[in-house]
Amino acid sequence: LTLCDFVSKHYQQQIAVESNNATAMARLNALGLHEAVVKLFGLGYADSTPDSLVDMISKAGFSISNANDLGLVAPLANGMGDVINKAIVLPVYNKTGKVTGFAWHSIEADPTSFGTTCRSAIFNPQESVFGLFQANHAIAKAKSCFIVDNPFDVMAMHQNGLTNTISPIGEAIDRYIINDLAKSIKDDSATLITAHRSPQQLATMFRIADQLIAAGINVFAVNTPQPESSITATLSGCSASAWTQYINDNKQDIVTWKATILLNDAANNNTMRIKAIRSTLRTIKAMRDATCQQIYLSVLSKLTRYPVETLSKEMNTL
Repeated sequence: LTLCDFVSKHYQQQIAVESNNATAMARLNALGLHEAVVKLFGLGYADSTPDSLVDMISKAGFSISNANDLGLVAPLANGMGDVINKAIVLPVYNKTGKVTGFAWHSIEADPTSFGTTCRSAIFNPQESVFGLFQANHAIAKAKSCFIVDNPFDVMAMHQNGLTNTISPIGEAIDRYIINDLAKSIKDDSATLITAHRSPQQLATMFRIADQLIAAGINVFAVNTPQPESSITATLSGCSASAWTQYINDNKQDIVTWKATILLNDAANNNTMRIKAIRSTLRTIKAMRDATCQQIYLSVLSKLTRYPVETLSKEMNTL
């Protein structure tokens, strides 16, 4: 992990350079993110020089081959070059505070768009979590957590006092992280907050919900007030207290939330309705407690007008 720590510090030093700082902070400030939260999460900046990191790694005596394995540098036509250029760099920490990989946001890209370094011996971007180290203590204290769409949303939540917030970087969460969350959350809950209605983003949230439920965690969900409007954008025009009240007033149990979205999308298409019902039944089946399963079969029955007995039989075939 020494190389990742070195690289993280390099990017942090780059964001302190006046010209880089102006570019990066203009972008972050436009998102409503302030310097204090930028420092808390150790954000850095990769400039437009194509081999800036390669040069620093070589001068510090680290192996370029190892940097290549970590997805930090890559072969170019005229030698090795940096993978990340002209982007805000977000180090991904494990629960003990060690940097294991990186996400990045290109300055010109959509605020919800992020790249990641490749899979390595110490980093799996498909199952990693942003903000875990910063949120660990708050999750244990609150016995609950918020799971949001992307790293900038995590930072916006932290900035507004909801420090028990994390975000998946990929399409699922590592099972060891899920197990740790289950130990911290115990009988309380996890709340998913999402702005995106794209099939891919919803599939990710559905998958994570099932993971949490299978670990014995109660799961709720909230949509942002405006579809496709990120938490970062929402909080830029909303007080922390008003946002907390909105969450409390609008969160739904995971079955109602998921089924409503899928059934609305299906409309009168019977094939899609059947798929929606089966997908929701898989979520109910993931629940450990038989009583909970019966409660949520009743919820789904009211939404679909299928008898509980019919839904139960179908669930048992899945």
